[in-house]
Amino acid sequence: MNGNGSVKQFYYKAMDMVLLSFSALAIYVAWGFNKIVTPFVSSNIYGLAAISGGIILGLEGIVGIIIDPLSGYLTDMDIFYPKSTKRYFIMIGIPIMTLSLVILSYSNTVAMFVMAMLLFYVFAHFIRSPYNALMPEVVEKKHWGKASGYINAFFAIGSIIAYIVIAPIVLKNTFYGIVIAAVIIMIFGMATPLYIRESKNRVKKSNIDGVFSKILKSKTLLLFFFAQMFWWTSFEAIATYFYFYSKAMNFTLSGSSLIFAAVGFAIFNIATFIAAIPTGYLYERIFRKKNLIYIGIIVFIIAELLAISYQKSDMILLDLFIGGIGWAFILTASYPMGSYLIKKHVGGDNTPYGTFFGVTSIFANLAIITGAYITALVLYLSHDNLEMIFPVSISALFISGLLIMFMKISDRMNGEMGKEMDIIPMELD
Repeated sequence: MNGNGSVKQFYYKAMDMVLLSFSALAIYVAWGFNKIVTPFVSSNIYGLAAISGGIILGLEGIVGIIIDPLSGYLTDMDIFYPKSTKRYFIMIGIPIMTLSLVILSYSNTVAMFVMAMLLFYVFAHFIRSPYNALMPEVVEKKHWGKASGYINAFFAIGSIIAYIVIAPIVLKNTFYGIVIAAVIIMIFGMATPLYIRESKNRVKKSNIDGVFSKILKSKTLLLFFFAQMFWWTSFEAIATYFYFYSKAMNFTLSGSSLIFAAVGFAIFNIATFIAAIPTGYLYERIFRKKNLIYIGIIVFIIAELLAISYQKSDMILLDLFIGGIGWAFILTASYPMGSYLIKKHVGGDNTPYGTFFGVTSIFANLAIITGAYITALVLYLSHDNLEMIFPVSISALFISGLLIMFMKISDRMNGEMGKEMDIIPMELD
């Protein structure tokens, strides 16, 4: 808020970006917690096989396909107008997501464990589209790249906390690890909506009926959605099975494959954190935005080729650092690019950001399913050869690069964006 207590029209200062990003930290503490704790609990406490653990993780994708577009659409309806609708969605979702972790900490059967995780997945996804839609509503277009850099940096910090702080505690005492995760999610998750909110002077969206069909009729947007699905499939193929891979390869730190997997993901996210904010600033200055995504894909593929060639524990950790840099380029460039594409094709002042990010999340959630289940099929056909996670991931990355290549975007951003940023405009076919 400003000095007289009214809500800002736009947020642009560095501290604004940090506060906007706090919920991102909470979301990725939750995400990293899920990727580490779910396979650990399913394997070490309930004795489930790697494929079963992967199937449980894959349930998140099924839940997200339903919840993300629904919450995004309700956000665009602005059901709490003139109060901040996106803020209220986040303030409802975070406490219930935290409650699900408390329930999880007391679970003592497989059924209770799965039910607690399902509740967790529902409300983790309940806030996803509203949070993603908040940035382009409260930040001016000329600062979207910078905001994306901060948000993705805090995504990485959240993951680092999950892997470095929470995972070792879970290894020693699962109950305390889950409770600490819940506290962090609650504190940081609520910080953003307590400070950042949409202006009361905003125009209430109208005529959003049929917006799904409008979005899906755009070939450019469809290519963008499928590209996202494949680079997330690539990521999920690694993330879902990396603990099981580490265990199979006998990669350990302090005698534990869980610690090795946690440190590996922490290293990946440290690299993402280092690269995200500079990539965001670079996005605002570079002409060919797609080149940043190409760079990210190429760097990620190089890291995985090295992992296939040199399967030693220290080399795998280095590969994860290299891959994290590539991932920062992909995520940081794609967030403002997607926001621009929906505004160009469907929007103006009536841009349905919530619905757009809901549809985007459908494809990202499909990636959770494809990453978990296609890799599970490959593992089954290869007799549980966990080294196959890398070829699956590389194949998906390659496809995503081809789809971005076919997107009909010329060399520079459109005339309006170029005018705001003092760069030569680009045309969008």
